[in-house]
Parts: sequence; structure tokens; C-alpha cells
Amino acid sequence: MIITEFQGGGAECKFNLKGFTLAEVLITLGVIGIVAALTLPTIMQHYKKQEATARLKKFVSTMEQAIMLSELDNGPAGDWEKQDIVWEDRDENKVDSAAQNGLVNKFYVRYLKKYLKTVKVDEVDTTDPDRMKIYFADGSTTTFYNGSCIDITYDVNGDKKPNDRAKDQFSFLLCSSKYIDAGHPVSKKAFGTFDEFETREEAKSQCKNRTAYCTNLLQFDNWEFKDDYPW
Repeated sequence: MIITEFQGGGAECKFNLKGFTLAEVLITLGVIGIVAALTLPTIMQHYKKQEATARLKKFVSTMEQAIMLSELDNGPAGDWEKQDIVWEDRDENKVDSAAQNGLVNKFYVRYLKKYLKTVKVDEVDTTDPDRMKIYFADGSTTTFYNGSCIDITYDVNGDKKPNDRAKDQFSFLLCSSKYIDAGHPVSKKAFGTFDEFETREEAKSQCKNRTAYCTNLLQFDNWEFKDDYPW
């Protein structure tokens, strides 16, 4: 506390000026820093979840719209021509990467290229030569693979890490009617998740065991990452 006195003309004036000491300021800043360090990761995680949710919703909407537009020109998606897997060694479960990549590119060019807005397309994914890779304007990517269906892996943050299933990569399928009729996926739709579960609890249980099924759980939750999301 600083007290300054002025005397003059028979009057006395006193001003009490109060302030913080340097130690008090440093302690306050230290407390603020600790609180920020504890809360910032939670805030960032919440933001990342919101961003991932928004991008997943956008991707699903984009794919559904592209398929719908393509169906006007090419007929029902369930009837689109898709070649079987080309095996280099079936007993060793080894595919012919070059042939597989050629088939998935051919499918994409014929049925989807015209209807998807992209910023870049790699005919060969540098991290997986069996796949092709598509880049979107928001920084997300998707890869296509010629499996029993067209296997689609959507990555909400593109090439950024962690690049792990169920964390930033999510699985979808684009299937022919022949494969749907065989019972996979049960949803009976050409484009969708790997399977359809009766309850959210079943989807959550399967997500814990097989990360491809986490897309189903997110679909139950309107693509939001709930507090009990396993990954």
C-alpha cells in the first residue's frame, strides 16, 4: 500500500493506492498456467471430435449424392459392374496389386469421377499400392479398394497422423446387389457400413473387437463421438 499525503490551505488530502506485488502476479499467472495446461487438451479433443463429426457427415452426404447422380446415368448402384478380386496367390491370400489397382481406378472413372468434387486423385496410393487415393478440399481423403465390394476408407484428417482405424479412419462399403443378397451388408443398400446391428450396444461391443465396425457405432450416434466411444 502506498500512502501519499498533500497538505496545503489548511486541508489535508490522502490517496490510498492499492496494487499487487510482483509475487502475487507471478502466483496468479502460475495458477492460470496450470489450469490452462489441464483444460486445453480436453478443449482440443472436443474440437477435434466436432471437426471429425462434421467431416464424416459431409463425406456420407457427398458419397450418397454422387451415387444418386451417377445412378441417373448408369442405373442402380447395385447393378454397377465390378470385377472380382485378382489373386497373385490365393493360397497365400496375396492379391495382384497392379491388377487390383487398375480395376478400382476403372470403376472410379466410370461411376464416380464425374460426380465427386476433388482436389487431387492418386491412381496409386503411395502407402498401399492396391488402392487409389482421393483428396478433398477440406483436407480429408478416401481410398478405394477392389474387394468383394468396393472397400472405402475415409480419413477425416487426410495424411496427418495417427492414420489408425476407428481413430481418424473409418470404413464404408459400396456393394453390388449380388453381394448384398448374400447377406453382407445387411442394410440392403449399395453404400453403407460393414454391417447393420439391431442395437447400439451391439455395435459398440463389435467396435471394441473389430475397428471396421466402429463406423456402425458412429452411425447410431449421428456420427458424433460419445463419451463411451471405445477408441
